[in-house]
Amino acid sequence: MEIISRKEARAAGPGRRYYFTGKPCNRGLVARRLVSDKRCQCEAHRAYRNTRAKQVARDKAEEKRRREHPGHSAAMNRSKHNRIQPEVCV
Repeated sequence: MEIISRKEARAAGPGRRYYFTGKPCNRGLVARRLVSDKRCQCEAHRAYRNTRAKQVARDKAEEKRRREHPGHSAAMNRSKHNRIQPEVCV
């Protein structure tokens, strides 16, 4: 892989997301780095996986809550719409 500095990658335009220094990251891996935040590719991928795992867990919890309490969301929406609205001064 050819060595490309961050400055050169930025100058290349928005199509260039990565640069390569040839130096190992904190974990000892030699990988491309993101131009935007200097993270190596493996760290960026690890962060994506962690975020995605949290999203999946939240979705499963929400699905379980909706199965256990099927009318709850509809009741909450109705109560929001039935509240007395404050009068607007004209």
